[in-house]
Amino acid sequence: MMQILKAGFLLTLFGLISTMVSATSVIAPPELKLKLPAGFHVNVFAKLNSAPRMMAFDKNGHLFVALVKSNQVVMLPDANKDGLAETVNVVAENLNAPNGLAFVGDDLLVANQDGIVKLSKLTQKDGAWSKPTPFISNLPT
Repeated sequence: MMQILKAGFLLTLFGLISTMVSATSVIAPPELKLKLPAGFHVNVFAKLNSAPRMMAFDKNGHLFVALVKSNQVVMLPDANKDGLAETVNVVAENLNAPNGLAFVGDDLLVANQDGIVKLSKLTQKDGAWSKPTPFISNLPT
């Protein structure tokens, strides 16, 4: 699966083995003039209020996205695997221009403009995360 970022939309390109786009999908903006290989199609995976900067998948296949302008990290779950995020879950906010994501075990490291913070998963069931705690601080900007 290949991800494409354009104008605040998160687009996903699927090959022949992908599922079909459901009737509730968002129409891709017409200004996207993509030439796709035969057997591929494109759909909007999620509509975000801020342009995405970096993405990472956790070990369960959940997509996490850093949103620099809104200073957030969000998770975009696709529980039914139809190629559309059911919701946008805010995992962390009030960050400092998050621009990098990395998972170390069950912890999420977020690279901010001035340092790195760590978030720990509090429960497996509801997907709650801890508040960001400093991991590496006072990096020069």
